[in-house]
Amino acid sequence: MSETLEEVRPPAPKVARPLDSESSSIASAPGVGRKRIVIVGGGFGGVAAVRALKHCDADVVLIDRRNHHIFQPLLYQVATAVLAPSEIAAPIRQLAEKQKNVSVMLGEVIGLDMSSRSVEASCPGVGIRKVQFDYLVIAAGMQPSYFGHDEFANYAPGLKSLSDAETIRTKILSAYELADTTDDESERARQMTFVLVGAGPTGVAVPAD
Repeated sequence: MSETLEEVRPPAPKVARPLDSESSSIASAPGVGRKRIVIVGGGFGGVAAVRALKHCDADVVLIDRRNHHIFQPLLYQVATAVLAPSEIAAPIRQLAEKQKNVSVMLGEVIGLDMSSRSVEASCPGVGIRKVQFDYLVIAAGMQPSYFGHDEFANYAPGLKSLSDAETIRTKILSAYELADTTDDESERARQMTFVLVGAGPTGVAVPAD
């Protein structure tokens, strides 16, 4: 996969929530009278929203706690050591280079104040920054569900980020190493046995590779 966001073609998000424009308050807005649209999350939904607003007469601020966008459908190939992490990740700031009305902020949104129309973002090395908006898009993604058995997470990590993929890859490669160094056939068989729970796209694709 080419390391560019141009390769990603996600569906456009359904809606950015409009707010009352009569009393909008935009701190440090780049242009007088321009609206500010804050997008939380640089995944498929957030990137699609940014692109959809390319010709919009507004300033778009994309906030994400990571500085890269990942192509999630290929995370399993990183987890199984088929691809390197860099092959499915691209810098989010590429968007700002290609789209003049976009700025990117590295930070984790930790608060939302609808009365002041602002979000609070914890930015590394900077601290808490308050970002005001006229319109807000929440595209922060999701967490793995263990269907009421969260204790399973200790044994079966999720696969939603590069960190998750690298954790799984380490476990798999370590199992191969242990299997290669032992003379105990039963232990070798145990190390070479992998259990997949779920027959969705990822569960089906992993053994196929």
